[in-house]
Amino acid sequence: MKKCYRDVLKPLMPQLIHLPCLAHILNLIGEAWVSINYFQDVHQLLANIKQTFVYSKSRKVCYKSYLQRQGVSNPKNIPLSNTTRWNTWFRMAFHVYQNLDYIRGFYNEESKENSTPMIEKINSAFTDQQINGRIEIYLAFIQENAQQFVADLDFFQQENKPIFPFIEQRLQQLEARITMGKTITNVGSTMDLVLQKFNSPLTAFCPVFQQAYHAAYKKLEDHVLQHPARSLFRAVQVFDPRFLTLTTANRDIYSYQIIRELANPSTSLIQEWSIYVNINLNLIEFSELNEFWDKVSLQLPLLEKIARNYIWLPISSCAVERSFSAYNKILDDDRQNLSPESLKFLTMMYFNNQNSGK
Repeated sequence: MKKCYRDVLKPLMPQLIHLPCLAHILNLIGEAWVSINYFQDVHQLLANIKQTFVYSKSRKVCYKSYLQRQGVSNPKNIPLSNTTRWNTWFRMAFHVYQNLDYIRGFYNEESKENSTPMIEKINSAFTDQQINGRIEIYLAFIQENAQQFVADLDFFQQENKPIFPFIEQRLQQLEARITMGKTITNVGSTMDLVLQKFNSPLTAFCPVFQQAYHAAYKKLEDHVLQHPARSLFRAVQVFDPRFLTLTTANRDIYSYQIIRELANPSTSLIQEWSIYVNINLNLIEFSELNEFWDKVSLQLPLLEKIARNYIWLPISSCAVERSFSAYNKILDDDRQNLSPESLKFLTMMYFNNQNSGK
C-alpha cells in the first residue's frame, strides 16, 4: 500500500497524504515482543506445541480427554497462533500460561504413550529447570503486561462503530504504559509469586522486562508519535461531548482549526457551538456517540452533520485488505474444496467474465 501511494497515487494527486493503518501499527508494536530474543524459549515452546496439534488432529481429542480426567468441567483446545491472524500469538501465550500445569502433565503423559521427537523437545524444555523457569516467568510477564497490546489492537480493528474520537486517548494511554515499562522495577504480586517459585531475583529479570518495553517503544516512536494524522486525532475528540467537560480550553471552537468546517465558522454554527458546549449531559442518556448525535440532531443540525463525518472516519485498512484476501481465496493454487462462500465468489467471477457467454 505504501509503495502504491509513493509510486502511483502521489504523482497523480500531490496533495494526497498516506495515513498508516493504526491496526497495523499496533500489530508491529506487539510483534516487537513476539520476536524479541529474550523470549525465544517461549516462542519455541509455542511453535512446538502448535506443531504437535496441527499435524495430529487426534491429539486435540486426547488433550480434551486429559483435561476431563483432571476434573476440568469445560475443557477447551489450545488456541493456536496464526501468522496471518493478529493477536493469536498472544492469545495462545495467555492460554498456555493459564493452563501450564495441565499442559506439562499432558505432554508428560503423551511422551509415555504417543511420543514423537517434537513431544520429546517439549518435555525436555519442561524438565530443564532453567528453561522451564524462564518459560513460566516470561509467560507470566506476557500475561500481565501484554493485555493492553491485545485490547488496543482489537479496538483498532473494530468496524461499524463511530470510534474515531477515542483514538487519541487510546494512543496516549498506550504511550504512557510503554514509557513507564522502560524503567519498570515493580512487576506486581503475580509476577513476584512466580519469581519466588523459582527462587529468581527480580533484579535478574528487570533488564529483560525493560528491554521488551524499549523494543515496543521503538515501534511506537517510529509509527505513532510522528503519525501524520495525530493532530486530527486530537481535534476530533471534540465531537465526544464528554471531552468538553475535561478543561475549559476544550470548549474553544477556534482550537480545532484542523477541522476544515470549524476553521471559519458561520454565525449559525457559532450559535450551535455555544449550545453544544453548555449542554447538560445529565439530561441526555447515550451509550455511544451515534446515539448522542441522533438525540441532538434537531437542536444542532449544522454541527451534527459535521460531527457525523468525523466520528465515522475509518481508523484502519483491515476491512479492505480482508476483502482482497477473501477474493484471492478462489484464485489460490492450494484451493481444495468448494464451500458456500467460495461458490459465491466463483459465481461473481463467472457472470463478470466478458467471455462467459461465448
